Amino acid sequence: GLHLVTNAVNIGMELNASNGLDTTLTGGRLRWPGAFSLIGPAALESLNAVVMDKVFIGVCGVDPEFGATTIEPEEAAVFRAMTRHAKQVVVVADSSKVGLTSPAVICPVAEIDILITDDGVSDDAVKAFKRSDVQVVIV
Repeated sequence: GLHLVTNAVNIGMELNASNGLDTTLTGGRLRWPGAFSLIGPAALESLNAVVMDKVFIGVCGVDPEFGATTIEPEEAAVFRAMTRHAKQVVVVADSSKVGLTSPAVICPVAEIDILITDDGVSDDAVKAFKRSDVQVVIV
């Protein structure tokens, strides 16, 4: 009974193989090889028509001061649109990405509700995120 929205072609294909899931791809264009991310005006426009309970965003860096970031500005724009249309923002980043920043900002730390990471994350980083009211889930 879940409806999932993604801008990632490869994730959409995987979700399509599961029974009981309704999957929507945002549309858009594929700009660079190997990324599978749909970007551009079509992707942005499709997100204006939905409200999402939760958005899960994989990032290139997440920092307690600068927030969630990625490398590609156009991909960041799609992720920003997703965060604006979501009731809850969940950032997913392995511990090697915690404390790092990339050039394109997705959202400030104040807009992140939950950070999911692994047990390699430092105690100082966890404390810094918790000071910003970010729930840190270590898996």
